[in-house]
Amino acid sequence: QKYKELFMNGDITYREFCELEVAHWKGADFREIKNLFNNLQTPQNLFLALKTFKNMGFRLVAISTGIQFVSEKLNLKEYFDDIFFNEIEIRNGKLTGRVKINVDNKLKLLDKYLDEHNLKYENTIVVGDGDNDVEIAKNVGYSIAFCPNSPKMSEIASCVVDEFDYSKIIDKIKLLEEK
Repeated sequence: QKYKELFMNGDITYREFCELEVAHWKGADFREIKNLFNNLQTPQNLFLALKTFKNMGFRLVAISTGIQFVSEKLNLKEYFDDIFFNEIEIRNGKLTGRVKINVDNKLKLLDKYLDEHNLKYENTIVVGDGDNDVEIAKNVGYSIAFCPNSPKMSEIASCVVDEFDYSKIIDKIKLLEEK
């Protein structure tokens, strides 16, 4: 929490924040850290929603400032076309205390992705919950603040879903499709 505060106040860079966060895990057995994610609470109907969106013809892309264990635990590669996240470095089954930063600026990464795939911002839907989602939410055609932990995200989003249930997002997107 201390490092996040320093980052949010602009006292350290995002890279420094990530490095400080994972440094204390140096030498830990990666299985022990990975097991921390065993009780990860997933939103109701998450996988139903992802299947529904794929069946509706959406290209699903996850851009997360989180680490690889969340994606692996939920087997998200099965549902998403592309996934971007940061990776904690592991050598000989131990965490090195270093992190590979793949996502430091979500908007920049989204811009590059849309350009490479000849897609447009106005045809893009973003689901996010935090301050780090605000910039991309401002730039896309439609944004959903899902159980937001950021007042900024709630303010700028096209809509807010406060229930921890992705079926509510299905409903919002189906309404968009009808228009």
